Amino acid sequence: MSPRWKKVFQDLWGNKTRTLLTMMSIAVGVFVVGVVTYVGAISLPDMEADYGSANASSALIYTDPFDDTLLTSVRSVPGVSGAEGRTNVQAQMVLPDGNKTPFYAQGIPPASKMLINRFQIALTDKPLGKKEMYLDGSSSLLGFQPGQAVNIVLPDGKIRVLTFKGYIHDVTTIPYAFTGEVQGYVTPDTIEWLGGSKDNNVVLFTVADQKKDSKHVNQVANAISEKIKKGNAKVYGISAYAPGRHFATDIFVAMMAILYILGWLTVFLSVFLVINTINSLMAQHTRQIGIMKSIGGNVSQIVTMYLTLISSFGLISFIISAPLAGFFGYQVCLYMSGFVNFNLRPFHIVPEALVLQALIAFLIPVLSSLIPILNGVHMTVREAVSSYGVGQNPYGRHLIDRALERVRFLSRPVVISLRNSFRRKGRLALTLITLTLGGAIFIAVFNLWGAIGLTMSQIEGYFMADININFTRQHRDQKIKDLVMSIPGVVGYEGWKASSGVMLSDDKKGQLDISFLAPPVDSTLIHPILTSGRWLAPGDQNAIVIGNHVIKERPDLKVDDDVIIKVKEKEYSFHIVGIYRVAGNIIPPIVYANKDYLARITDTPGQISEARIITDQHDLETQRRVGQALQDLFKSQGIQISYVQMGVEWRQQQISSTDVMIYFFLVMAFLIALVGGLGLTGTMGMNILERFREIGVMRAIGASDSDIQQIVVLEGIVIGIISWFLGVILSIPITFILNYGVGVSMFAYPLDFVFGYQGIIAWLVGVTLIATLSSIVPAINASRLTIREVLAYE
Repeated sequence: MSPRWKKVFQDLWGNKTRTLLTMMSIAVGVFVVGVVTYVGAISLPDMEADYGSANASSALIYTDPFDDTLLTSVRSVPGVSGAEGRTNVQAQMVLPDGNKTPFYAQGIPPASKMLINRFQIALTDKPLGKKEMYLDGSSSLLGFQPGQAVNIVLPDGKIRVLTFKGYIHDVTTIPYAFTGEVQGYVTPDTIEWLGGSKDNNVVLFTVADQKKDSKHVNQVANAISEKIKKGNAKVYGISAYAPGRHFATDIFVAMMAILYILGWLTVFLSVFLVINTINSLMAQHTRQIGIMKSIGGNVSQIVTMYLTLISSFGLISFIISAPLAGFFGYQVCLYMSGFVNFNLRPFHIVPEALVLQALIAFLIPVLSSLIPILNGVHMTVREAVSSYGVGQNPYGRHLIDRALERVRFLSRPVVISLRNSFRRKGRLALTLITLTLGGAIFIAVFNLWGAIGLTMSQIEGYFMADININFTRQHRDQKIKDLVMSIPGVVGYEGWKASSGVMLSDDKKGQLDISFLAPPVDSTLIHPILTSGRWLAPGDQNAIVIGNHVIKERPDLKVDDDVIIKVKEKEYSFHIVGIYRVAGNIIPPIVYANKDYLARITDTPGQISEARIITDQHDLETQRRVGQALQDLFKSQGIQISYVQMGVEWRQQQISSTDVMIYFFLVMAFLIALVGGLGLTGTMGMNILERFREIGVMRAIGASDSDIQQIVVLEGIVIGIISWFLGVILSIPITFILNYGVGVSMFAYPLDFVFGYQGIIAWLVGVTLIATLSSIVPAINASRLTIREVLAYE
């Protein structure tokens, strides 16, 4: 091995701290981009492939029970490529811990005859018998085992026992973690035994073309609906959510876009670390470069040596990070597939991930180090050999320097730390950029967390009390109130009315299925967010308040417009008095109306379909206890319940489905903060390297080890505090960007801006800790230097 390559090897192995910092700087970018690329390249195609294999329905139409004659007529509707029927029953399932959860039983034909919404059987391939059921695999966390007897509580309070046969994979259903509703699959005979109809009451259809066009699918669904009505059957609703794609596709795409941005931001910041490291290396090797040039070394030879050294850093980083990125990326894919319910193929290498990782490991470090290397090797021999290891920029020339000169109220070590922090402003700027961006993203993620929490509270303000009970039919309001208020622990009650309707276009050729919801005029359980107009008043008759979901389908509507809505096959004119906003995808859209007026046009005066209850304590235990007492009471009175929802459980379900995304963002913010910490460590090492003789002078005039350490650590903390302040400011626009991207993809509109103190305080603690840890090793190394060593520095 020639001497110059021996030097390259010695530079690589001799300073292990510098090598480790440089490798970690490159490796973090390689790892993050690799993980994100693997997740995007594997999960999304597998999600689409799995969804496509099921021949998912374009929409569902809920009707009166029907036979195959109706399906034949549906298949003849223009645009329909296929149609099948299903039957269902809603009930409650008793969990192993004794609590209950909503249960939706779907009557299915034999698997060989299912052409739409096909599923895969995970644990058994034996056909279902009567009183047996499959469960969707997303509910496996509930702990049911094949062969286990499961109690099902029917709306009338009767209990049926089903034998759990095994799990199936139904990619077309929204998983249990998102809805809190267990999806069960039984035979039509079992549906009849559970109190339902053996005949189908749900139409599943697929369109021939434009499968992802919601407008086209709704037009076909409306045409089918009209055909069903002409056959003297009622249509109760149409569900066409995200036709042609998995329910989580839009959310996943938006989340991946943000993760890609954060991943490449990590690479961008790691470039600064490489530049700082090379600057440090060139400063330390100044005399060596002068000696090499004095004995005949030319610029190209010296540049090649240092570029080889940088490439060696990249090679080691690539060898370590590329396999780890593939492993962890696939683990994330496995988690995502289980969480949002799709099957994942076995692990496979993603070529584009390897290409990107190679570029980050080799090309980007080499390009980013060219300028520092060229600046170092173009130094003359005289300049190189006359370097004394003292900072080349004299202190005191800039405005900041002169301002710090006037500081008199701080101790001498603190003043020295402040001045040293601003000595090399270019290096300080690079370090501040990394720490500031890391802190800004960290704070912005906390702000996003708060914005999602606020959005959940706003949603809850429309729908949730401590306990919500839906009945299978209308009941007299006063009777339900008397029963509810007789239960110990109940302190409040409201009876709400619900109905369905069809909003007609001006020419009556287009229609939109809507759901009426009518709270009491003095309701305290609804807290709407109005974007224009007003809320319902006690004297209103045909007044309605529509939401952003109606506006999305009918952007021509505004306050003071009149619109025709068909209720029970009769047309009524309604006057829009307000427009509200609520997050999420609500199908069908909800229209709020006056309770008495809705009762009058539906011929159900004094009757309600939902009970909303307030308990004296708002914890889950109280809600479950009161809820069970209410169900027992209603059963004794012959009142059938279709759905019971506890407020605390609803919040827990919603939080669990959004926290996963927040955790991903926090991990990315942590990795960016790690890059910032590495950069600060390198900066502190460089600062000490340049001030060897200054440290020697301080030691010569009596500075102790603790004095030197205090100066260095305080210098790092000063840099950290400055980055914290700048990060707080920069987090504001980043918060707006995150709120817009996450809000539009998950909640259908940008989230409200929330600027919370939690993230600010957490990052202040975090950056102080990072700064302290990043400065400790350089501080200890500085304090160990003897006067002879620093004065003999080369």
